Amino acid sequence: MKQLLRCVLMLGSMVSAHALESTNLDGEHVQGSSGGDATVRDPNAYPYRHPSKLQVLAWLQNKDYARLNAFLAELQGDYEMGAGDEMLVRHAFLAFANADPALESMLLDWNARYPSHFAPPLALAYYYEHFGWLARGSQWASKTPERQFLSMHEYFAKARKMITVALQRNAKLIVAYERLLRMDNAEGESASLLANLKQALEVDSHSYLPHYQYVFSRMPKWGGSMREVEQYLVFLEELMASNQRLASLRGFADFVRADRIRSKKRCREAIAYLDKALSKGEHHIFYLERAYKHACLRDYDAAIRDLDSSLELNPENARRLALKGQYLYRLKNYDAALQVLNEAIGYDRMSRRALTTRGRVYYELKKYDLAIADLHDAIAYDDTNAVSRSYLGSVYYSKKDYQSAIEHYEIALALRQDGLNDRYWLAAARWHLNDCVFMSDARSYLAQCESEGSCSKKRLDWMSGSLSALESRGVCSGKN
Repeated sequence: MKQLLRCVLMLGSMVSAHALESTNLDGEHVQGSSGGDATVRDPNAYPYRHPSKLQVLAWLQNKDYARLNAFLAELQGDYEMGAGDEMLVRHAFLAFANADPALESMLLDWNARYPSHFAPPLALAYYYEHFGWLARGSQWASKTPERQFLSMHEYFAKARKMITVALQRNAKLIVAYERLLRMDNAEGESASLLANLKQALEVDSHSYLPHYQYVFSRMPKWGGSMREVEQYLVFLEELMASNQRLASLRGFADFVRADRIRSKKRCREAIAYLDKALSKGEHHIFYLERAYKHACLRDYDAAIRDLDSSLELNPENARRLALKGQYLYRLKNYDAALQVLNEAIGYDRMSRRALTTRGRVYYELKKYDLAIADLHDAIAYDDTNAVSRSYLGSVYYSKKDYQSAIEHYEIALALRQDGLNDRYWLAAARWHLNDCVFMSDARSYLAQCESEGSCSKKRLDWMSGSLSALESRGVCSGKN
């Protein structure tokens, strides 16, 4: 054990300066069958079975706190005695990584009524950490306003405070240390990351969760390097012989090589790396990344197959269900998309991707009021998302509410100034309102079309014809 910790600290001394250059840490394990609390307690099982997230949430909503306490304590107790599974504990608590604003009062009430139990403060930690990621938003760090980072830090501080309380009540909560490692990585807290890793391994040196979070944190996009990833995998090799979950990380370096490929022209190369990674061991994140790369090639059927494989290994994951719904939408399989998206929203009521996509599906089905409700919910925690704003513009345009359409198209363009489609429909909405600002919008659109060479002849003819007609009539002379 001491030698293992010395190796960890030696590797940690090479941690490079951190840069918040990615969107989300992997890890929303959610969903499940709605029945009871049946689990299979096999610590070596992979893939694993899990408690029902919906059941856990139902106990909270019904204020059946005693049942919650007993269930969560049983999962944790089985793990501590070597008869249970850390992943079952994690799945149960991830039910609270949910952006439903109604949950906070319930969690606080539960916490107040049981001042000595570890479960309520840990559940609050999961809840606040989830809101931290929502506050962070989905853009790269260089495009993320400082206020969003500040909000993330505030939520993470709340989560850390709750974890401190939970660990005072039970020092063996390996899932609490995993949350700390995730937040340490996101905030660039290298010293804290190593300290929490050391403490986690003192609890359980063979635990999958802290090892996975650490090697994940060493990815180049988080400020690490390929060398650090590869060295840590070598360090884990001996543990992999007796831990099937850790063995699933053997292809992690190839996964990182694929993840680093951002060019759409190199998606096939990335898939080759992921094929190699999966040949060394199945891991849910490898399938997820390959789904992204297949989608890059617009092979959505292959992407959905990979997402299904990812969900088999990492079930009840709202983010991945939302992504599957998005790919089904792109295949115009709207009924199947709605089914999957409803499932995702059941596990995270305010899932931005799920709400945005479901709003788009409702738009295609001409259910405009439902679309508007979903899209407004989608921007409730991320008002900087250009896609949701653009979709809102489209729905309001279809309802002939051109002023509202203009409002959302303008915001979308402010967020992504190269939005050619947004620029076209913004100009069209102004034209319907006889707004002379149409002329400057039309000129901007035509200039961008000339620069990019990607506009349809039909749109070019309409825009240039409408602009010429206004110019010849002189009705907007001197205004634009």
